[in-house]
Amino acid sequence: MTPIYLDYNATTPVDPRVVEAMLPYLQTHFGNPSSASHVWGWSAERAIQKSRLQVADLLGCDAAEVFFTSGSTESNNWALRGMIEEHFLNHPGEKFHVLTSNAEHNSVLKPLLQLQRLFPIEVEWIPVNKEGVVDVHEVRQKIKPTTRLISFIWVNNEIGSVNPIQELSRIAHENKIIFHTDATQALGKVPVDLKSTKIDLLSLSAHKMYGPKGAGALIVRRKNSGVQIQCLICGGGQERGQRSGTLNVAGIVGLGEACRLVKQEMPYELPRALELQNFFWKEILNHWPTARLNGPVPSHVLDTLLWRSPVNLSVTFPQNFPPGGLQDPHLGVSSTSACSSGTASVSHVLTAIGLTPSEAQRTLRLSFGRFTTQDELKEAIQRLRQVFDRTELNSNK
Repeated sequence: MTPIYLDYNATTPVDPRVVEAMLPYLQTHFGNPSSASHVWGWSAERAIQKSRLQVADLLGCDAAEVFFTSGSTESNNWALRGMIEEHFLNHPGEKFHVLTSNAEHNSVLKPLLQLQRLFPIEVEWIPVNKEGVVDVHEVRQKIKPTTRLISFIWVNNEIGSVNPIQELSRIAHENKIIFHTDATQALGKVPVDLKSTKIDLLSLSAHKMYGPKGAGALIVRRKNSGVQIQCLICGGGQERGQRSGTLNVAGIVGLGEACRLVKQEMPYELPRALELQNFFWKEILNHWPTARLNGPVPSHVLDTLLWRSPVNLSVTFPQNFPPGGLQDPHLGVSSTSACSSGTASVSHVLTAIGLTPSEAQRTLRLSFGRFTTQDELKEAIQRLRQVFDRTELNSNK
């Protein structure tokens, strides 16, 4: 049976062109970029700086604002902890109020819960609406004189809803508040331009946009915003003393090449992704008319503002969903976010938008991308249909 991968939100296949760009830095150009006295180190350092420029070019920021990390989980932790530590180091007596939502990725939720135990901070969790989107008006109302940090995910990793980051970041700046966003699922799916969006801190990962795992970045807008954060990993002096540890040269090269390809191919990929999304959702409704789509409805054309990731469908299926979940190892789908898999708990995102535990257990996240074909989606429907038919047959025995 041919495997069909529909779990692009968990991780994407590495583009062959990215692999090709990385290989020399695993073999010939294997030097440590911190080795400044020989050609091996110089070659690695040149590659790092090229990648920094490629990331900056995609995002519309200065290369000096790009700090390489192991991925978005580290970047989110660093942004939050770094901001809070910097504040209490310089203003130990001042209060610190944080605004975020109840549908953020766990790499934002859990660090904030931990930081509440370590520092006298107040975290306010703003409920999202039934489509998983933050209400701009409510955010404005919740701002206090002590609000120092606002953090909202750009594109939700489970249900694909897109937050109004342009407006949210503008509100933050109007009130002189630092704004952070987890843009992991945004790059390559929605337009991201830091020249026109007032973001101070932005987290990203390579492996969500056809790059390698273990490489990412935190964008710190020092040039325009003057943001200062404490380092998360100290000791080696790499990344201008802000993020110590020998740099993952091949991974960073892969991140840079992935960013270059995203910028080059996004004008072609987005229309194709929207076509696949609409086709897939129509096919699902043809077979399961009572299926529920979680999050905003898909767009049909690109000249409208995208409120949903074009590569994501979060679907709650009818009552005859297979007990114990989908049992087809050759069909790559997700019943929860990959970063939370392995646990029996119900997704906090699905709970936040009002699903019951029973509905959440009947929900699949179907995500696709650059290498998905319409024929694969047709075959996926047939395999899902077979699983449901077997379940219905067994229940009638």
